[in-house]
Amino acid sequence: MIKRMKGGDKMNKGLIIASVFFVALALVLVSAEGGDGNGPGNDDAPMLISGNPNSGNAYGAENGSGNPALGREIRGFAYGISKMKNIDGDEMEIERDGGMKLRIRNVTAHSEFNITGEDDEMNRTRLKIHFPNGANSEIKIMPSTASERALERLRLHACNESNNCTIQLKATGKGNETRAMYEVQAERHFKLFGLFERKAQVRAQVDAETGDISSVGKPWWSFLASQPAE
Repeated sequence: MIKRMKGGDKMNKGLIIASVFFVALALVLVSAEGGDGNGPGNDDAPMLISGNPNSGNAYGAENGSGNPALGREIRGFAYGISKMKNIDGDEMEIERDGGMKLRIRNVTAHSEFNITGEDDEMNRTRLKIHFPNGANSEIKIMPSTASERALERLRLHACNESNNCTIQLKATGKGNETRAMYEVQAERHFKLFGLFERKAQVRAQVDAETGDISSVGKPWWSFLASQPAE
């Protein structure tokens, strides 16, 4: 009689454990169906600031503030496309059409913030991005470099329309600590529990001045899934 009771207890425990597992599996699958990279399982990400290109400093607001003795000119960009070279001698384009687009090597970053250029004696341009709170930050890292570093971290080979990849120049921090940050977002495939194929948003943020990756965002359930390179 005692042996039967012990056997029954073991069976009940097994049923309870199995039930809990299947309930947890169902919750993860339901979440994965509509999940994106903004879940609570993400790495801590700095708060991003949105902006309006018509607020804060106007385009070219620093005109006349350069030192003529250094042979530099600070200028804004008119509507349309401006072509120039950066401090490394690479060809780049700035397009202003409502917002701003910074393009180099066929990689484009979009921004809502004001961008101005400072020319040196060799006709190369240093870029600065200006925020509504009066702070500004130099853009030393180009979109192509930021994209490469973010994709490597996210284990993706390309940033294109097929994976809904976007690159945006945003702001992080407050007051004088405000900095420019590239945010690369894309969709990638996951294999949940090694069995179920799922697609979700992922993102990586790259400091536009240092090139360091500051944060990576993935679905909260990504620790239960494999992430094949794609």
